[in-house]
Amino acid sequence: MKNSIDISKLKRNSKILMETEDTVYEITVSAPKSCSVTVNGGIRFLRPTKAKINGSIKKGSSGKKTKLKDNHIEKGKSVQFSYKDKDSSNSVITSPVKSATVYAPDNSWHYDAIEKDKDENTDKA
Repeated sequence: MKNSIDISKLKRNSKILMETEDTVYEITVSAPKSCSVTVNGGIRFLRPTKAKINGSIKKGSSGKKTKLKDNHIEKGKSVQFSYKDKDSSNSVITSPVKSATVYAPDNSWHYDAIEKDKDENTDKA
């Protein structure tokens, strides 16, 4: 089982449905080599927003963030997006990734690239 997605290896218009500890993001890859995407979800991306996936980040015990893999989404790690909003450049770091599904550009197939842990699949009522 793979626990990461290399954005640069996906095809243009591939979609990723990524679930983090806090929210779900819908990501469409617009330029794989530069990791340019359109992202929608969470409180920062209420509308589809052009952004770049910088890579996976792990938050250390001291609160310091360490970039682990450029251009990747990894299970258990946060994802850093950068985007421009009017006159300023911004960065968003998600909560840790729980799961992600990749969809073909024409939606003819999909696969669970990052699967939830078995104990995460049960609802706690």
